[in-house]
Amino acid sequence: MSEKKTIYEEKGRKNLEDVISFLRITANCLEQGSFVLKQDDKTIELSMPKEIKIEIKLDEKTKKEGIRYALELELEWTASTELQDRTQHQAQANTSALR
Repeated sequence: MSEKKTIYEEKGRKNLEDVISFLRITANCLEQGSFVLKQDDKTIELSMPKEIKIEIKLDEKTKKEGIRYALELELEWTASTELQDRTQHQAQANTSALR
């Protein structure tokens, strides 16, 4: 049975300019075939395959203040075993460095 674990998560409010910048950087990384996530002293580098599953979901919820929207973009892919080993090793090294 496979195990799912979160290795990076970021939540919070940002101004529209920051969100646009993040999406542009994300698009550039995808074009280059490599994606890097940094948070504090933790860095995760991922190689991107040529084909990725994408899921786009838009929810709306009516509230007293108005309609609240939530847009989710999810990218999913399978990495080769070699890449998984390298990513896990890097994540473990980063975790050890934080201690």
